[in-house]
Amino acid sequence: MRHAHAEWPGYCGEDFDRPLTPQGLADAAVSARDMREAGQLPVRIIASPARRTRQTAEIVAQELGLPASAVQYIDALYNGSISALWRELQQASASGPVLLIAHNPGISGLARQLARDAGRAPFAPAGWDRFTAPGR
Repeated sequence: MRHAHAEWPGYCGEDFDRPLTPQGLADAAVSARDMREAGQLPVRIIASPARRTRQTAEIVAQELGLPASAVQYIDALYNGSISALWRELQQASASGPVLLIAHNPGISGLARQLARDAGRAPFAPAGWDRFTAPGR
């Protein structure tokens, strides 16, 4: 999942601290409800520690009824490369389905690789999909 829509370009602070917009807050909740309706229920969420991904993760966890302890923030996921995202996802998925919440371009690049579709469109804010990791 890509984090929901964040303040930009008018935000004057550091990129790491950019918050979700009101629309982003609403979109994160809608995406979580869509996941639940589709039967896509992670047992764990791993996310970038940036403010916008933290906010997205908190909303998704709440909407899915996951305890706060099911959410882990991992520094390597902040603007992480495809290989960094993949490495963290592999480690986290050993305990069951996991939701990864991160940033473009890495999250969309990982989705292209998992879908084996180089032409796949990038994730929009709050966009998500389900993949089965190779070898699982």
